Amino acid sequence: EYYGFVMYLASFVALAIYLIWAYVPDEILHSLGITYYPKRYWALAIPVWLMTFVWFIFFSFMSINLMNTAPFDSYYCLTDEHANVMRIDKSQNEEKRPDDWMPELHDIPISVVN
Repeated sequence: EYYGFVMYLASFVALAIYLIWAYVPDEILHSLGITYYPKRYWALAIPVWLMTFVWFIFFSFMSINLMNTAPFDSYYCLTDEHANVMRIDKSQNEEKRPDDWMPELHDIPISVVN
């Protein structure tokens, strides 16, 4: 809880320092005694590079997922080895079930759906 609050405050301090560095003229910074800071080019370049990197990661993950997805006509789009396919058992008697009985969770076979 405390760490989150400290990070919240630190992010606002970092944003304030960034905005002062990006928008305040050099003369005012020099009069305040601040003489060593990066070029103003980096005030625009760093956010652009970061957003480009975020979009690159987004499209990379989306592309990898599309490459690893089976084609639409593949049987693996319907089921796989982890499926818990429902089996209809005629031997189960419905009268023996309690009133609050709930069936197990199953995957419905494609023959029942179509």
